[in-house]
Amino acid sequence: MVRDGARRVLPSGGKEGIMSIEEASGYVVVTAFLICVAAIVAMLCVLDESPIRRWRKLHTPPCRMCAHCDSGGRCACHAAVVRDEQLHGKRAFGLRSDDVRGTRVCRFKPKGYEE
Repeated sequence: MVRDGARRVLPSGGKEGIMSIEEASGYVVVTAFLICVAAIVAMLCVLDESPIRRWRKLHTPPCRMCAHCDSGGRCACHAAVVRDEQLHGKRAFGLRSDDVRGTRVCRFKPKGYEE
């Protein structure tokens, strides 16, 4: 490629304009933004948890305070058990509380609560 003044001459004979600093800085900003988005997506994949579920866990008391949780740390909430049976196609007698807490089927009820 031979330089011809302020323009580059391509081997095919066509001319291509040189990119200005404003155009180059625009590409740098877009590239930096895409790298940040990719990093955020990668972090969410590594955490393997929905931001909504994380928010619900922060605002729901611990499972040991729930009436559905037994002493072994298993959740016997009817909605959670039915949902698990639908997903896996087998009978579920109780689920790990960590798997239920923060999901939409978690029905927290304080111990000693009378309906």
